Amino acid sequence: MHSSIEFAKKNVSVYSPHEWENIFRSARRKRPYEVIPLHYSDFLDLKQMCHSLLRESVASKIRWMSVKCLKFDKEKPGMIEVRYSHECDYESINVFGHSRAPAYNATQAYKSQLPISVAKYNDLQKLCTKGIIPRELHSWYAGLPTSVSVVDTTPEPAIEDSDGEMD
Repeated sequence: MHSSIEFAKKNVSVYSPHEWENIFRSARRKRPYEVIPLHYSDFLDLKQMCHSLLRESVASKIRWMSVKCLKFDKEKPGMIEVRYSHECDYESINVFGHSRAPAYNATQAYKSQLPISVAKYNDLQKLCTKGIIPRELHSWYAGLPTSVSVVDTTPEPAIEDSDGEMD
């Protein structure tokens, strides 16, 4: 899968996340990949669900940092099968004990689109101004939300820009 996507992307410039959809679809000629675009409202807060569904005694039984595989079977509601090695068998853990599953209403993980840092936004606007990003995408980039509290997680590049400036 990854190699076919990388091959499809090889000689294509990508300027927005929406363009990746076409690359994913075109990566395979026979049986193209099905791409389902997601919106920020499609993501659910599973941490809240975990706290309400997993009893403390069950959560402490699972060695979370050692888990290699989790298996859920719709035929066995309330059971989690855990494997700590790819060579061993699954261990079954009853999440609900002898009681029924508690009712849970999933909540959205995000109330709005996640903002980017002001520095990243400014860099993207500079790419638009220089004509590196196509004109038809300028309004999309201009509409990206920003926040001064967002910190970039990638380190600053140690490479000079093509025009010789250091940012």
